[in-house]
Amino acid sequence: MNFGEAIAALNDGQMVSRSGWNGKGMFVYKTVGNTVSKDFIPKFASLPGSVKKFLEAKGEDVIFNSSITMYTAAGEMQPGWLASQADILAEDWGIVE
Repeated sequence: MNFGEAIAALNDGQMVSRSGWNGKGMFVYKTVGNTVSKDFIPKFASLPGSVKKFLEAKGEDVIFNSSITMYTAAGEMQPGWLASQADILAEDWGIVE
């Protein structure tokens, strides 16, 4: 698969990876955006206190946009993955089963 086909697969909810990646078990997937209720902000564990305070003062629900997340060779989730030039031009993308 090429990168465009990999993006289409992400948009269909698939996990994709490159055979050329040196880390075993790595893949990327699309994290679907959502809206978080303003009432949930104080309980949102991944937001620093300063951000919670800012958002609480706004008094509005918060929209989280979709992004691409990588499952790393270390078994960790890395949100906001960005493709390299090599990733974009590669023809070795495939769907993870």
